[in-house]
Amino acid sequence: MKIVQNEKGYTLLLTLIIIFIIIIFFSSFALSAMNQQKQVENTDNNYQAVGVAEMGIEYYQAEIVNQIYKIKSDLDAEIERIEDNHNLSASEKASVISSLELEFSSKLRTGLECIDDYKDTSRCHDTEKNDILPVKEIDTTNSVKFTLLNSKILSSSTKPQLEILVEGSVPNKQNKISAIFNIPETLLTVTFIPGNGPGTGNPIPEVYPDCNNDYIDNECKVDGDVLFSSDFTFSGGTVQFNDTVTITKKNIGNLNNINVYMDKLVITTEKENGNPNSIKLGKNSKLCIREISESDAKKLNTQGGKDGAKVYILSNNPHRIENAIYFVSQKEFEDNCNFIKTNTNQDDYLIKETDIEDNITSEVIYH
Repeated sequence: MKIVQNEKGYTLLLTLIIIFIIIIFFSSFALSAMNQQKQVENTDNNYQAVGVAEMGIEYYQAEIVNQIYKIKSDLDAEIERIEDNHNLSASEKASVISSLELEFSSKLRTGLECIDDYKDTSRCHDTEKNDILPVKEIDTTNSVKFTLLNSKILSSSTKPQLEILVEGSVPNKQNKISAIFNIPETLLTVTFIPGNGPGTGNPIPEVYPDCNNDYIDNECKVDGDVLFSSDFTFSGGTVQFNDTVTITKKNIGNLNNINVYMDKLVITTEKENGNPNSIKLGKNSKLCIREISESDAKKLNTQGGKDGAKVYILSNNPHRIENAIYFVSQKEFEDNCNFIKTNTNQDDYLIKETDIEDNITSEVIYH
């Protein structure tokens, strides 16, 4: 029997097998590469979303610190108004300031808890509205943004803390981060210091020896009401009148190169032809009055000028009237009338400010 051998078919089969193996290999490689590319893109998107969320944490920390400073500034303005009210005693001022601190601290905590766009209407009202944005666009074209999903005060913590949840968003990926911020327990503390008298938180004269009717080149005080009905001159030194001074005649007083304090001044005369006619204040004279009517103040005659006389009157409504006469706040009064010696035995109060830190982050949690 004759056997015929022909290898042409084997060559074709082998070629097909090799081509098939190559196709499978490159297909697997391409699929693996595509999957790897997707994983890289997914990881990259994840990192981007985390980065955007971290930006959100930093943004809200800065905004919350600014909110704390704003509330503190509003409280300071109210306290200044209270301190300028010389009709309140030191104990009354301390009590009012303490109540204001509680009110503003509560306002701060409630406002911070409601920065997540007022999602809980039973908890948040328009009074807690602030300028913090619950959504911040980073790139509007590519939909990159972070969103404040939640904010709440942690009642379980030993000190006041605020927890926020921020979501960072990039195309096809979102990631969430929580942060816990420390917020001030108090904005300030007020300590009442009892003394031997009611006090007002205002300058209360004492210390100087009695004048004994000697007002020339003397540093002295006068206790009790005083009435001037004849000519008098104060020159050099310092004189403190701790009670009411009354002037009953025109053009009888002259002050030269002297500091004078009067707790209360009453002038019973009237202006003559519209001109001041009660006390004439010469150069380098300073008159500080705790209580006087504006009509009586206009009867004082100051010479003004660079070295001229100045009159400072304690008032809840600071303003200036004619002839270098100033109605000033409590602080301005104390600054310009610092020759007045205060009674350390009177009631007083001490305000201690709370330090506000710019970095309030306690903990960051990645979800």
